[in-house]
Amino acid sequence: MVPSVFSGRIYVMSHATNCGPSDHAGDLFESLSAKGIGVDEYTKIKALLNSSLPQSQVLFLQRFGPRTISSVLREIELWKQSLANHSLFADEERESIAKMLYGAEYCAWSALLALNLPNVGPWTVACVFLPTGKDSTNSSTYLRPGLEIRAVECKTHEERKTLIPGVELNDPALFGSAWKKAFEQLGISDLLRKDRVHKGSISARSSQGWPVFTQHLVPALYEYMHPHYCKPGHHFTNRDEVQQRRAVFPKELLEDMLRVLRLELPNVFGRTTTAHLKAVIQRHLDRPALGTNSSN
Repeated sequence: MVPSVFSGRIYVMSHATNCGPSDHAGDLFESLSAKGIGVDEYTKIKALLNSSLPQSQVLFLQRFGPRTISSVLREIELWKQSLANHSLFADEERESIAKMLYGAEYCAWSALLALNLPNVGPWTVACVFLPTGKDSTNSSTYLRPGLEIRAVECKTHEERKTLIPGVELNDPALFGSAWKKAFEQLGISDLLRKDRVHKGSISARSSQGWPVFTQHLVPALYEYMHPHYCKPGHHFTNRDEVQQRRAVFPKELLEDMLRVLRLELPNVFGRTTTAHLKAVIQRHLDRPALGTNSSN
């Protein structure tokens, strides 16, 4: 199968998950296992958390704050020009500064791609890695592959194509300039949004309150885990009548959700409490036209 990047998310990989040992991880896994959440199910939880995290935007915000992508790219370009014209640095110093600039540019362009693709103005952009050879079974191999970029105009269906060679795509020093040239060749570079990265998913408040977490990740985690915590609760319909139904906020569920979030995203949920989670879930359940497992 040919790997594709239809959404255009060429992420800078971050250490969002806590890969080191944890004193409480063993207790957490024992608790989850007792609820029927084994290794396979926990793998799905990790995938859910990782897919909900806009890694490129988060890294950009952590590194550059609320600045716009365009301002960061302009400053990087000025630094690159200045470095090329100055003779004050020794070769090792110049190389070290250049690497920092390449890293900053890679981060900015990754955020720019995640913010824009697949829709750039009236154009839909898809990216497909190109095979570099065949293996012993005649299957395609992808060793530092190039990337074909296709842009289709939504109304006229006009199609444009360009290619980023693998040597440029996989070199941090050439990554930004390669993407810039590609969008210029497609004729859509002026349509790229280069404003702040946090609109719609990230906010200026502390990360635990970002919409991507409060409106998507935490509710999704709740919906996935809640069926495993079937504990009877009580619902008062009036003064004289009490109906029994599955508890909406089992204490064990909130505690295990919090431990999962702290284990996988410690920099985000380190100060979160079960009360915070309960408030987020309550807002999720109160939204109209949203089905939930808890209402059964």
